[in-house]
Amino acid sequence: MVAQRLGVGAMGCKNPSLESTTQRKTGSLGPTGGVMRTCRSSLLTVALTFVFTLAFSTIALAQSGVISGTVSDTSGAVIPSAKVQIRDVQTDATRSAQTNAQGFYEFLAVRPSTYEVTIEAKGFGKAIKHDMNVVVGLVSHLDVSLQPGSVSETVEVKTEVALIEPEKTNVSYSISTAQIQNLPLQGRQFLDLALLTPGVTPQAPGTQAGGLNVAGMRSQSNNFTLDGISINDPQVNGPLNNFRIADAVQEFNVNTSIANADLGRSSGAQVAVVTKSGSNAYHGSLFYYGRNEALDANDWFLNRAGKPKNELRRHQFGGTAGGWIVRDKTFWFASVEVFRQINPSPDTALVPTLAMRSQVTDPVSLKLLQFIPAPNALLPGANWVGTTDQHNNNETYLLRVDHNLTQSNHLMGRYVLVRGESLQEQTNPFNGSITNTPGSQSVVAEDTFNHSNWINVFRLGFTRNLTKFGPQDVVINPASIFTNASGAPLPGYVNTTVSARNGGLPRITISDPNLSNFGLGSGTNMPQGRTTNTYQLIDNVSFVHAKHTLQFGGEIRRELSYRFLNGNFRGAISFPSWARFATGQPQAGTLRTGGPDETFRTWTRQAYYLYIQDSWKARSNLTLNYGVRYELPGAMVEKNDTGSNFVPGIGMMKLGSNLRIDVNPTVVGPSAVTLTPVNVFLPSSGQFNNATKNFAPFLGVAWSPKTLPAIFGDGETVIRTGFRLGYDDTFANIPVNMGLNYPPVVQTTLPTATYTWANVLSQNRLFVTSDPTVPAPGRGILGFNAWDTSGKSAYAMNYALEIERQLGKDYAVQASYIGTQGRKLGVFLDSNQPLVNVVNPALRGTQSPNTRSFPFPFYAGISLGTFASNSNYNGMVLTFKKRPSHGLLLQTSYTLGKSLDNNSSFFGSDGEAGAFADTRHPELDYGPSAFDVRHQFIFSYLYDLPFGRGRTFINTDNRLLDYVVGGWSIGGITNWHTGFPFTIRASTSTDFSGFNQFADRPIFTGTGSVATDMSNPDKAFDTSVFKAPAAGNIGNVGRNSLYGPHYADFDLSLQKSFSITEKKKFQFRADVFNLFNHPNFNLPNSNLSFSSTGAISATAGKITSDNNANPRLIQLGLRMDW
Repeated sequence: MVAQRLGVGAMGCKNPSLESTTQRKTGSLGPTGGVMRTCRSSLLTVALTFVFTLAFSTIALAQSGVISGTVSDTSGAVIPSAKVQIRDVQTDATRSAQTNAQGFYEFLAVRPSTYEVTIEAKGFGKAIKHDMNVVVGLVSHLDVSLQPGSVSETVEVKTEVALIEPEKTNVSYSISTAQIQNLPLQGRQFLDLALLTPGVTPQAPGTQAGGLNVAGMRSQSNNFTLDGISINDPQVNGPLNNFRIADAVQEFNVNTSIANADLGRSSGAQVAVVTKSGSNAYHGSLFYYGRNEALDANDWFLNRAGKPKNELRRHQFGGTAGGWIVRDKTFWFASVEVFRQINPSPDTALVPTLAMRSQVTDPVSLKLLQFIPAPNALLPGANWVGTTDQHNNNETYLLRVDHNLTQSNHLMGRYVLVRGESLQEQTNPFNGSITNTPGSQSVVAEDTFNHSNWINVFRLGFTRNLTKFGPQDVVINPASIFTNASGAPLPGYVNTTVSARNGGLPRITISDPNLSNFGLGSGTNMPQGRTTNTYQLIDNVSFVHAKHTLQFGGEIRRELSYRFLNGNFRGAISFPSWARFATGQPQAGTLRTGGPDETFRTWTRQAYYLYIQDSWKARSNLTLNYGVRYELPGAMVEKNDTGSNFVPGIGMMKLGSNLRIDVNPTVVGPSAVTLTPVNVFLPSSGQFNNATKNFAPFLGVAWSPKTLPAIFGDGETVIRTGFRLGYDDTFANIPVNMGLNYPPVVQTTLPTATYTWANVLSQNRLFVTSDPTVPAPGRGILGFNAWDTSGKSAYAMNYALEIERQLGKDYAVQASYIGTQGRKLGVFLDSNQPLVNVVNPALRGTQSPNTRSFPFPFYAGISLGTFASNSNYNGMVLTFKKRPSHGLLLQTSYTLGKSLDNNSSFFGSDGEAGAFADTRHPELDYGPSAFDVRHQFIFSYLYDLPFGRGRTFINTDNRLLDYVVGGWSIGGITNWHTGFPFTIRASTSTDFSGFNQFADRPIFTGTGSVATDMSNPDKAFDTSVFKAPAAGNIGNVGRNSLYGPHYADFDLSLQKSFSITEKKKFQFRADVFNLFNHPNFNLPNSNLSFSSTGAISATAGKITSDNNANPRLIQLGLRMDW
């Protein structure tokens, strides 16, 4: 018997995801078979040979800058063989090169710092350029004209480095040390400044990880590196939390489009962060930033309710130090930052009234009343106003050592340690979560400069991320609350004397129009924890020859993850009304049970990345950058073959076996689940096959017109265009969820009906239910998580056209068009959606699913993570910038963009679900992305006021007067953008299968468009024009069809510096966030939550909270720099 293959991989390696049992027994294919073993060996051999023989890398050059330019004489004729030397003024390290036949010189992999550039040639005087700054990710272009004379004659070059970059073809922006240190930065999370990048928008509220969206790509499509080593959390594809190293960051670069081939693993932004290093001069800083509620304005909702301001205690303090160990040879730098915060958050809710509480008669429900707060206010849509406890404590330590082995060999080592824990409560006491997030990262790097045109850069990195989430109410023993009349525990509820880790109340939700923002128990995804180790071996070679700069490289990356996710081990119970809760009659329940190790799993993945690219200076004013990247991302493999996955046409299969998971409809309890041999074998790596065809080309062109000087100037205009294809790395959070599957975990989800506390979580029942009044197949209660085995990778095509014009010496304007088309983006599908629609729409609840045919009738929902979403973005960006001069730096940008897709994130956001409403018709969900911000304006500035010694006004030697009027600076960020879209949801479980309630939408009964007023929190949109959809229908409201409130924020920093000595400075500063106290509301409650009678939730259409920018906040700071 011959089974089907799913494709052929690179170098003829056959994809082993599905194979016949017969073939595996013969050893021809599979984890122990010869072909499989040969395939893996071939890939590894080729990769290692490619890396170590040719010395390749992927991201090393992204952590540095470039110095380039042309040397000519006074007539404009180029000078070949001129000697160019650069010297790092901090460490005295030098490098030399010669101009080529076109008079062009280039230094690659230049560490960000300040340099002195010296140019000399026979028959000409020597030229020196002082204080040339090199910025990460950018090209510092310096053209020099030599004067005839002797080399003993030295001329200082006054020409400024070109503000525009004539050889650059990507679209990127760098954040400098001055901006990181002096702009108002709430929480001192330096990566927040990435939002200053033109074309970058904040992620949609409630989206998991990432923090920013770039050119229509998802927030999980970004790549973050620190000194060339990944700081991504592989579980969620976002930057590691609590990396508070603002004073240790030299600068960072955000590449938004047409990235070179050396940058990969994402189709969105490439964010490269570089840390500071020591020098021949000792330097350092001490700082303290503090906030409390005394200087803050009151929250808008608390103020309306007549409630006092929230308590706030935030303290951030630390310092840096650096210097030399051996002068000109060995240098060190260290930093520490401590963060302490207690910040109760304002919250409103609609809780049961005293009259409703008096209706409770059920003994178990009566016990639960102790955890439900009583009303304390009378507001539109809320009768409870208060604060939920939140605190956050963390520390970050960094140590870096640099050593110059020789003049052409540099060694660097750096280590970061992060420790943190936080508490976040919900409306009910003990409903919150406790999070621990320790982590560390280390890197060893060696840069070797062979002759003047060869560079080798080596990186060896290790990153460990530890994260634990636990329910705050873990101390509660459910077995003492959920009991029968004699006091014995009811079946299905946790007994903490047996399983202390899973203590706490079940997650209990009540869908009542008179209740909102209310429930019992912590989230169903807790407790959980993970330890993820990422090992990276990177090497790179760059070679300059004639008009070409060739780069080629590769990386070997290994990820090892230890994880548990005991979601729903405490159970989840829902009620359709308060009346049903009062009488103890749940409508549905979900429970997971497992073996002795529950969901502890070990996952591994090994990936290989290769690239080659060339920068060809075809003419003095024309540069072409082109190359190709190859990515072999590696398959996630569970070490012990624990878990199962979905195989189309077969069903759920146990990993590493030929066993299909079946359910005996006549057997009661978990023993109904059986394993049946089939003629297909699913290996452990069959969760998703290794994508072997991920070739990613790019082409960029930069042209500086020499015609029409009145328009384009003399080398003062650059026109750029390009195309790039980039692949996304699949974050591990999706496939590892298969650790929640049988075997050994049993997850049961009951269909909508009437139950009791005693049986709603009991697994001692038939695992297949049916309605005897309807002659149709039954419905299973055994649910699964699954992952696409097709070996696809999400990818996007970027294209851009940009015109940049320098105005005078210090100003530049830029106009950019950026387009992106995303393909095969990740989304969840309901793989058990019925094949036939409902016969009688009047039938609801348990009857509704039974009137249609399920592909796998003995299963409940099969949540399949797959690659089936598409996106499209078109945007225009206008930018005006001024580089630092005369004490002023500023940049302003305006973005007009439109992002469309049919899904914006695997896990959705506050405004939409993470799944298609109709699996078989994803085009119905095509609409605005959850992060579709149509208009955005950003303005940032730093200004040293022109008063005092050395300034334009009151330039005095009077020390006392200078202390008063001198040393003042201001900095600010103004950010305005239109609102995020959101989807109106019904949450009725009346869709095709009854499982996908978060994607269900109502029926619009009005005419025209829905009336909205986002300035009115009590009625942001009209809810009277909607009704619940009939059974088997998903409604007719379009996805993300309404837009939420706009956002406006003005942040200002006022600083006063006192010079103690020439090198020592003391500074006092006040940072004001949301200067004008403008209320920035969150999205309205878009969940109509229809009751069984068709009533709409009382808070639907209302806005009940504002975002983190509110209200006006004032932060005071002290620092000393030397």
